Amino acid sequence: MKKKVLAITATIFIIIVVVVIGAYIYKPKNQNSKSQNPDVMDSVVYGLDEPMQFEPGKYYDFSVVGAGEDNDNPKEGDMKWVPKYWSMVKNPSDEEKKTSWKIGTDKGISESNTYNLYVFFQKNVYEEHTWKETDNVKSVAYQFVTAEIKPEENRESNSTENSSSDSSNEDSTHYSSNSSSENHICQADGCYREGIKTVTGISGKTEYYCQEHYDEIQDIIDMMETDVGNGTESRHTCAASGCNKEGTNPVEGFGGTEYYCTEHYNDLIDIINSMAQ
Repeated sequence: MKKKVLAITATIFIIIVVVVIGAYIYKPKNQNSKSQNPDVMDSVVYGLDEPMQFEPGKYYDFSVVGAGEDNDNPKEGDMKWVPKYWSMVKNPSDEEKKTSWKIGTDKGISESNTYNLYVFFQKNVYEEHTWKETDNVKSVAYQFVTAEIKPEENRESNSTENSSSDSSNEDSTHYSSNSSSENHICQADGCYREGIKTVTGISGKTEYYCQEHYDEIQDIIDMMETDVGNGTESRHTCAASGCNKEGTNPVEGFGGTEYYCTEHYNDLIDIINSMAQ
């Protein structure tokens, strides 16, 4: 009788052990255990991989998957990053925050260039069987490329006809305040504002800047243009009345070459352009 009791007890014990081991082995695991505490930098943007032609009024759809959003079986304490908005500016104002996942411009972009795009993610934590938002918002920088849009043949012929008349204004021109900026955006890093000011760079190519970044360039030039009375290498004084800055921008006048500082040179260009309109 005792042997039977012992045998039954041993059988029951073995069954319990097998059930416990089986439950441990076959226990459903978190399908995405690696995403319990994901890094926001692991978030991915889709749709901006290839260069895009930004024709006027054309907008491209793109999508963003935040790190941890693929966690289909979350457990207590898991985290994920949910995309909230995006901007072309690293520290955007409310007006510069975009919640529609489309990118484009009404005026278009004709040049080939690379731009930064910042996506802002909000941290969510899984607590009490639900995802809860936190006040933690971080941004991740991505990039997209605009493809060159070649002008139409009739526009090419018009630009050829006007090139000769414009060439006389290009001699030694470094900074210009022309407001002709159709189809251009500011080329300052991370800026997506309209490029209303033109700058001829060191390479000779025309660059476009918004008023803010153009003013910053102007400030740098003003700092570089020392007072002629103090500068050791200055050869020309600005021809503007009462200005003692170095004249770095030559202008062919009736009596010969005159030299102006950048500030007064830009004022002069503005007057000339207004008279030509």
